[in-house]
Amino acid sequence: MSEHQRHAGNEVIACTLRRDLASLEAAIAHDTDVNARDGDGRAALHHAVVNGDGGIVAKLLGAGADVRVRDASGWTPLHFAAAGYHIALAKVLIEAGADLDAEDLHGNTPLFRATFESRGRGNMIQLLRTYGADANHRNKHGVSPLGLAATIANYDVAKWFE
Repeated sequence: MSEHQRHAGNEVIACTLRRDLASLEAAIAHDTDVNARDGDGRAALHHAVVNGDGGIVAKLLGAGADVRVRDASGWTPLHFAAAGYHIALAKVLIEAGADLDAEDLHGNTPLFRATFESRGRGNMIQLLRTYGADANHRNKHGVSPLGLAATIANYDVAKWFE
């Protein structure tokens, strides 16, 4: 079964996955639930962020998509933006009311995801910290984004926390 077939039950999710803005607008106009979830608990907004599709993210938010929605693993759209280093989308989500310190099932915040996925980049870490993300927020294993940065040996990630 293809990804599109798996989500065919919700037209908003299917249009988002196809990156079909015109069909998405039609689905929204027909009062299709923009916050409906797929089998992984993900809403269309999660998928739009993963795809890095700013136009669809804007359309979904404008139609009332829940910026704080969590999937089955506790990930919010901001977790996905942080992990994927989608800087512009992260800013849009934050300004729309995303929870900077939302925890996934392991207690990891978007800042933790950005730190883990940094690969030497710091722009997402800086963005999240500028908006007030807690660098000392410990996950369920007692590790904070700041602590994680200090242990990443292959890149100097700690410099983004100075």
